[in-house]
Amino acid sequence: DILESMGPFVDGLKFSGGSHSLLPKAFIKEITDMAHKHDVYVSTGDWAEHLLHKGPATFKRYVE
Repeated sequence: DILESMGPFVDGLKFSGGSHSLLPKAFIKEITDMAHKHDVYVSTGDWAEHLLHKGPATFKRYVE
């Protein structure tokens, strides 16, 4: 509803603190597709950068 009514005023969607990892993949795809449809960027909230500090293997496991 927010993107339908206020889309021109929304520039980004941020999943804070890795919260996206707790949600079903189908929901994540649905919401990110909707955001992109409205020209809204999507961010994982620096979670990937947090994992990089733990080493490449940790980041690779996260992506897989």
